[in-house]
Amino acid sequence: MRSAVGFAIIAVLLLIPISRVRASTPVSSPPQLVVAANIYEPFAFQRDDHLVGFDVDLVNLIASLNGWSVRYETTTFADELQRVQNGTVDLGIGSIFWTSDRASHYAFTSSYLNSGLVLVTPVGSAIHNPRDLGGHRVAVKTGTVSDDYVTSLDDRYGQLQVQRYASPEEVLAALADGQADVAVHDHVNAHFLIDDRYQGILVIQNGDLFTPFLTGRRPVAFPAARNMLPLLSQFNATLAEVRRSGLLAQLETKWFGTTISFYTDTNRLRTTLLVLGGIAVVLFAIYLLASRERAARGARDRAAYYQQLFAAVPEPALLVDDADGQLRIEAVNGALCTLLARKDSDLLGATLGSIMFIGQADVSKTLTSLEDRSLTSARWQFVASDRTLIPVEVMTSNLPTPSKRVLIVARDLRDQLKAEQTVRTAYQQYHALFDEAPDPILIISDHVITQANTAAGRVLATTTEQLTGKIIPNISPAMQPDGRPSADAMRTFEDQALAGQAQRFDWTFVTHDGRQVICEASLQSIPSAGASIVQGIFRDVTEQRLTEERTRQLEKELLQSQKMEAVGRLAGGIAHDFNNLMGGIMGHASLLRVDAMQGTDLYRGLDTIERAARRAADLTHRLLSFSRNGTPTIADVDMGEVLADTLSIAMPGFDKRTVLVQSISPDLAYVPGDRTQLEEVILNLVINARDAMGHHDGTLTVDACNVIIDESFCVSHDVPVLPNGNYLQIRVSDTGCGLSPEARDHLFEPFFTTRPEGTGLGLSIVWRVVHDHGGTITVASVPNQGTTFTLYLPAISRAEAQGRARQTPVSGSLPRSARGESVLIVDDEDVVRSVAVKVLSGLGYHVIDTADPVNALAIYKDSWLSIDLVLVDMMMPHMNGKDLFEKLREINPSVAAILMSGYDATDTPFASTGFVAFIPKPYTLQELATRVRQSLSTPAARASNPSEEPTV
Repeated sequence: MRSAVGFAIIAVLLLIPISRVRASTPVSSPPQLVVAANIYEPFAFQRDDHLVGFDVDLVNLIASLNGWSVRYETTTFADELQRVQNGTVDLGIGSIFWTSDRASHYAFTSSYLNSGLVLVTPVGSAIHNPRDLGGHRVAVKTGTVSDDYVTSLDDRYGQLQVQRYASPEEVLAALADGQADVAVHDHVNAHFLIDDRYQGILVIQNGDLFTPFLTGRRPVAFPAARNMLPLLSQFNATLAEVRRSGLLAQLETKWFGTTISFYTDTNRLRTTLLVLGGIAVVLFAIYLLASRERAARGARDRAAYYQQLFAAVPEPALLVDDADGQLRIEAVNGALCTLLARKDSDLLGATLGSIMFIGQADVSKTLTSLEDRSLTSARWQFVASDRTLIPVEVMTSNLPTPSKRVLIVARDLRDQLKAEQTVRTAYQQYHALFDEAPDPILIISDHVITQANTAAGRVLATTTEQLTGKIIPNISPAMQPDGRPSADAMRTFEDQALAGQAQRFDWTFVTHDGRQVICEASLQSIPSAGASIVQGIFRDVTEQRLTEERTRQLEKELLQSQKMEAVGRLAGGIAHDFNNLMGGIMGHASLLRVDAMQGTDLYRGLDTIERAARRAADLTHRLLSFSRNGTPTIADVDMGEVLADTLSIAMPGFDKRTVLVQSISPDLAYVPGDRTQLEEVILNLVINARDAMGHHDGTLTVDACNVIIDESFCVSHDVPVLPNGNYLQIRVSDTGCGLSPEARDHLFEPFFTTRPEGTGLGLSIVWRVVHDHGGTITVASVPNQGTTFTLYLPAISRAEAQGRARQTPVSGSLPRSARGESVLIVDDEDVVRSVAVKVLSGLGYHVIDTADPVNALAIYKDSWLSIDLVLVDMMMPHMNGKDLFEKLREINPSVAAILMSGYDATDTPFASTGFVAFIPKPYTLQELATRVRQSLSTPAARASNPSEEPTV
């Protein structure tokens, strides 16, 4: 800022003779000039990989005086003029003549020298003027004024052989090599190149005394793009100043050897001097008359130049004058007008006090200090046009006496004050964050607590004042849970944190009432706050640790579930294969029984086989309860009815002295699930209670009610976490022998039993069924007092359960084919497939069967128009039933298919995959025939055969 002030002072000192300076140029960032240069010695050319020359030095000088930067781009002469015209560059350099034609396409700077066209010939040539050109080879630079001049001659002096070259070097080289007889060329460039390369070889043929050039003197200037116009006047003013200061003459001497002279012949120079001497007297008289005007004009030019310098000061500046006893504003720059949002006409002539606000007590003192020249810097407030106050820092400089002017340069403090406020706000925010942080924070210096936030006092049941000055072991138990003494452990942690190693660990505090608080601690040093400062953040995780303990309990339950799952996989695989075998046995027994005469030994034997197979199927259903493949078949089950039926069946097996106590809510909700599995759960619990009480007096208590479970219910009743919602609670209690803690831990494991005759499967089935239904089971037992099992099952209201019962096949005579429909059976089990073929063929269906799903796909592809229904087994080699069905869909998107499986329907979601029905294995003849008939009556089955004619 002080350099800007000094620059402005110099400008104002030069303005002292001027009564008033008005700055109108707005403040802007220094521009960059983009200059195109065509290589033209000595104006612009490359030397040691740098662009140098007379034009380059002149542009650099003018730009430097104005604070501009310059970027050069070398190009050809024609491209240079085109880029100036297009406005892609600001200026063009390289000895360019001003012409009226060029001036119609772009602007020009002021002329900085005059030159013209001359004839260049080999030494001793007979060519001395244009009249001698006829019949000769004339070399010119293409696209230049030289080219235009030769073209304009036409055949005036005879036929010309014009040879055009791209550069001036090529023009003179062709002349020196004898490829041309004469060249029409720019005088300055020709003079430079001859002196530099062709002395004694080429010579310039000067014209007459007063017409040394072929077309007269021509001004040389820089072509300027239209977007250069805002800076053009400043460029020209600086060029004029450079000419008046003598710097232009110095540049001419540097590059041309002397100031520009167009007379190289000594005789002609002498003649010119004689003529000039003749007119010297007249010129001297004129000079005397014009000298005063020139001096005045020079003063005006200098005033305008320094006015621009004053206006260009980037900081707001003004000049005040105390000539009339009042500090009045004499000059302002654009930055001040912008700052105050006022016009310079509103400010000039006004008193300084009208735009400043300091406070009533300080105004007169400040103005007095300005008047007696004792004020050098201060903080003021300027008054903007909208009466807002703008804080500024001002620096003043007094102009030399006898002037009473004072230069004032101001710096806008709004950004600085805003930054200071930001720092203060950040400091306040830090303390707010420290005090209001949810976790306890302790600042420790040399192992002593120096600061504590509010959370630290709240968590540790004390105050921040009581914590300050203590060491952490004072508010901790003597020993940490890991067995280390608190004093030694904390000192180690703090020392490592000071060494630059962030520490994370668990720490236990103890409150004044003896309660322990477990925290996750984080210690790190704060070098910016001091060499021995450590910040400790302690997050209260007491509740989290309790939750982790509960999680470990859940992990035990998960392990139990995984054990059940392993056994379930084994049981499921066995059950699936067994179902296929039983399907073949049941099917063939049923077929033979149809042909046997009722009442005969054969009929009774076949009936026995069929019933035995059914019992085996029930056994596999129980095994599937262990398997993932045996998830419950969902139906809305009336648990009140299930409890009543199950107890009526089980109670006759109890000792007569056993008392049954029931408390079943009359509005008991329904449970979505498998009724058979839920009956088995209740039966297993009741039998388990019977065995626990033995043949002794005892009480069996069964109660059931509706409950609403949420997180608070789970916590208060010590129930594993369940989704919020409506549940059914069933309790089965006995007064038997109870369970030991060890037995309770393994109670639901497969094959675990406390009775020698037990199988260990009953309670494991209970556990699996309850969890498959989305519920949970808890057990409470006291040895020699009894055991209570509590079930929680997701429930729905009775109203919601209405209308959701599943339709089951109706027993009776086997339904026959209506019109000989065609059925394709795909099953790799030959025994099962043969039964289905015989049954459906006997009922009038046209049956096609295959054991290979790939072959089935080929059959369907050839005959799908005539196939009405497809029966597909779920598990087959090469391709399972679902994948085969998708392939069939690619052939016929409306294909109707029934899925058959040794697993149950819930694990095989046939409806969601597009099957029209599901038949579990083993199935009866009635189930097979009914499902096939019902499926052929569905809209999907009718749509699957587009060739079927409509019936009426």
